[in-house]
Amino acid sequence: MTRQDQSGPSASGRPARPSRLRNAGINLGVILATGALIGLSLEYVAVPIVDDGMQYDLEMWKYARHVKRVSENPELGHAHRPGAREMLMGREVTTNSLGLRDREIDPEKKPAATRILMLGDSITFGWGVRQDLTVPQRLQSALGGSGVEVINSGVGNYNTRMEVEYFLTEGYKLKPDIVVLNYFVNDAEPVPSYDNSLLEKYSKAFVYFSSRWDAAMRGAGLGGGQQTDWKSYYRGLYEDRTNPGGWSGAEKAIERAAAYCREHGMQFAIVHYPELRELRPYPFAEVTARLRTLSERLGVPFIDLLPSVEKEPPASLWVTVPDPHPNERATELFAAALVEPLRAMAAGVAAKRAAKAN
Repeated sequence: MTRQDQSGPSASGRPARPSRLRNAGINLGVILATGALIGLSLEYVAVPIVDDGMQYDLEMWKYARHVKRVSENPELGHAHRPGAREMLMGREVTTNSLGLRDREIDPEKKPAATRILMLGDSITFGWGVRQDLTVPQRLQSALGGSGVEVINSGVGNYNTRMEVEYFLTEGYKLKPDIVVLNYFVNDAEPVPSYDNSLLEKYSKAFVYFSSRWDAAMRGAGLGGGQQTDWKSYYRGLYEDRTNPGGWSGAEKAIERAAAYCREHGMQFAIVHYPELRELRPYPFAEVTARLRTLSERLGVPFIDLLPSVEKEPPASLWVTVPDPHPNERATELFAAALVEPLRAMAAGVAAKRAAKAN
């Protein structure tokens, strides 16, 4: 039989096996090529059209890719890259040589200066806010003339345990006189996971469309569990059944920070930032009460910022309607409420320094 005869139909009339395999390979190749073409079209054509620099999910992806890095310290989770620069939510974000969203800070404090270290998350960091209009920078502008230095150590997606870990491993080196722990209702969350898939790490299209799909499913009540209701989600952070060790872990971290400050002659204060989606009546009064009780037990000042914004229309305080991070109007109101309490604390530090010198 010739080679041509061997590749033809079998005696039974069925196509020979090599032909079936070849056709399957061709079909698979067409499917893969079509999928790749669709993926590339979404990544390089569709997403650039919708990416106007104000899409929350895409901006957070850029933040994670270009400004943050995974820390070698698992208790810290992640940190900012030193010297990073990126446009996020229409605002330029830069970090100094210490990885802080702030001016360059000399670790060696001037003898007459009073340093305030602001610990916090994306609110302290100033997500969606100009660098000179973050709460720490507004405080610097208001208090700097009296020899006060305010340092912004806020990092997006930090919880209280991570903020305290930063303070006890890095922040203390800046020799603060006053340490302010800025608390938001989601600060009882677990330390974030960093085992993202390759698509999550490198594909804007995947991030954008999977986020829309997830939002649609949750909106239809198909998202599964507490994620369908933001109020229930936040309340669940304070229940051991749904978030074991959440609040107790945050509480212990705050106790550690307060103890360190007490042992090293630093002042410590807790500031509560309200969730801005609903202000009257405020849905998380029980969280505020927990913080107030903890502050009283530790003997440290507690400042609740809800009164500074509760009469404002909630949406007027958001970065965007889908993103209720505090905007520049909100940071103005927050900072105004903090100026006098922190001025008094700084004056107390200066008075003790002067008395010690005499």
